[in-house]
Amino acid sequence: NPEYISSQDFSDGFFGKGRRLTATEIISISFNLKKSIMAKTLSIGFSQVAQSKEVRKFLEASEKTADDQIQSFSKIMHADNLPVPKSWETEVTTSTDSPFSDKLMMYHIGFLFQAAQAYHGTGLASAMRTDLVT
Repeated sequence: NPEYISSQDFSDGFFGKGRRLTATEIISISFNLKKSIMAKTLSIGFSQVAQSKEVRKFLEASEKTADDQIQSFSKIMHADNLPVPKSWETEVTTSTDSPFSDKLMMYHIGFLFQAAQAYHGTGLASAMRTDLVT
């Protein structure tokens, strides 16, 4: 149900009980969450077909980073009784034949890291709750 602003401390969250998320905050968290789900799924798939051990190690680390972000964003969404997108991890096959070069796979993961920086920056700019900024 919609809630209306009824007090002067709309941007609370640092002191006292935090208010509900605004639509712009929900959108930012949702985009970040979906991007993290995609990054984790690609990292899992790419790590099992990577030729180089260094690339495989990097992709496994990026999977852990994406999973940490998924957990923190999901926690925020669940706190406001909002739905969380489903994971795509079950869509990864067990194939070990690489359809792409290590260089192309690293490019895609690097692109997702750059997208994460842009999404995080947008989220920081639109967040009015100080607990979300941290």
